[in-house]
Amino acid sequence: MLDLSNNTVRRLGLLIVLSALLWSGCRKEILHEVGIVDSKENQFGSVLADGSWVRLDHPIKSLQTLAVFNEKLYIGGDFREAEAGADFLVQFDGLSISPGLPGKFLGREVSTLETIGDKLYVGGDFSYEDSGNDCVNIMVLGNSVEQCYNFGGYIAEITDFTEYQGNIFVVGGFSSGAPFVPTSGIARIQNGSAFGFGGQAGGLQTRINDAIEFNGELFICGESEIFPGVISVGKWNGSTWEAQGLSASISTFDSYGHSLAVYNNSLYLSGRTFSEGTGVYKRNAGFPWGKEERLSWSGSKPSVLFVYDDYLYLAGDGITLNGVQSSNVVRFDGDTWKPIGELRTAVYDLEVYRGRLFAAGDGGLYQLN
Repeated sequence: MLDLSNNTVRRLGLLIVLSALLWSGCRKEILHEVGIVDSKENQFGSVLADGSWVRLDHPIKSLQTLAVFNEKLYIGGDFREAEAGADFLVQFDGLSISPGLPGKFLGREVSTLETIGDKLYVGGDFSYEDSGNDCVNIMVLGNSVEQCYNFGGYIAEITDFTEYQGNIFVVGGFSSGAPFVPTSGIARIQNGSAFGFGGQAGGLQTRINDAIEFNGELFICGESEIFPGVISVGKWNGSTWEAQGLSASISTFDSYGHSLAVYNNSLYLSGRTFSEGTGVYKRNAGFPWGKEERLSWSGSKPSVLFVYDDYLYLAGDGITLNGVQSSNVVRFDGDTWKPIGELRTAVYDLEVYRGRLFAAGDGGLYQLN
């Protein structure tokens, strides 16, 4: 028979309170172990947006890119089988991590993953082999490896895929002097072959970091002088690339466009310039760029922009917000930038999987709770 005497009730209440206090203390201890402070106010006094970061309990590190495909979160990077159970590409089903493909990767890394339609585009600086497939730097996944490309040999790196006017384009650090590469910096790919598009026919290697469609036009961003007269960011006008300079005073030296995003009908760019430092820039159609003065970052590593659920996110390394050291993930609601939790590891990509935000970086895979 259940004893509901006053003494029993008091004892049960005391046990519940003690258990809650013990769990609270242990939880904070665990969060601090992985460099997370679970608080609305971080140690620098900045107001945090809701949530705290928890690192996935897996030895995988050195992550570069994330994408959701076939109801799984695919993860690419510069990790090896000895530490992660697979080279360069793994998949996460919400419970465990497993190899992304059955074959063997060689080279340096998978640096970009992009889901376009019902396909997953995989790019980087790698070779991949399994029965019947021999891919170099680019592959396309459906239910299996559906297309392999031999693109650029070992002197090329793919940084992004984008769709524009019904075609798939690839950008990165490659030159038409590399094997099977028709133009430098950007090319159109289809059915296992690459075709020239808007790039140089020859010359020194050009690195383009990102490409995006905005108001029906194709924009790119990259390092220094992408093409003659095009510094950091450019737009395709149908026959050539037009300069979309942030400022007439910007030098080609130490000018880098890292990432592009479309948010609230405006184009956003993150990057670094010699004259203005690191920052996020906004541009409305027909208007010049304006800089978000509240943001900068001190790290030498690239930044990334990400749009989800009416917010614009920025991730990187050493981010400062309003002059105060911040989490390396911050969020913009169209009016105010706020830190998301307190994540200190360098972050290279963000993705939403099963309703939760994930961050990939040097320290591993983190989930926002």
